[in-house]
Amino acid sequence: MKNFTSFADAGDYKALLQQALAIKANPYGHLHIGRSKTNTRLPLKPKKPPMYECQGL
Repeated sequence: MKNFTSFADAGDYKALLQQALAIKANPYGHLHIGRSKTNTRLPLKPKKPPMYECQGL
């Protein structure tokens, strides 16, 4: 993934704009790129156990 922090970072902005317009015109044209990919989210902070487990009841 490229990060553009300035308009000058894009280089050939006309080609970039044409690519964006082509994707906007056909948003489902690139479904094959993400097919069979798994997207998982890992928790950064694990959940705390309930209070009764901490007290040994």
